[in-house]
Amino acid sequence: MAVFVLSITAVLTAWCGFEASKWGGEMSIAFSQASSARVQATSAEGEARDARQFDLSVYAEWVRATYNGEEDLAAYIEDRFSPEFAVAFEAWNAGGRVEAGPFAVPEYVPPGTIEAQELTERADAKFQE
Repeated sequence: MAVFVLSITAVLTAWCGFEASKWGGEMSIAFSQASSARVQATSAEGEARDARQFDLSVYAEWVRATYNGEEDLAAYIEDRFSPEFAVAFEAWNAGGRVEAGPFAVPEYVPPGTIEAQELTERADAKFQE
């Protein structure tokens, strides 16, 4: 009887070890995928930050030209707005310029912003698995 109990104990111990290693592998894969998504999200956030900085620089020149009454220069600068910023600028203009600037309107979404949000959400979901 003792041999039988020891045999069952050995089999169950081996089974527990097998299941633990299998779960550890799945957890490792999920952490790796979460880490990869975080790296990609950081890259997309950097792209959005760079685009925002570019748009801010161009907009500052537009403000300066407008303030100085240089309408031709202001129009020239407007033609060089990024597509994402041009949409926000038009919305800001159409709204009577009541917002704190075109960067404050919801239409302004620099490239990389949505991708960064999606990747961050994916990383959070993988981390929770």
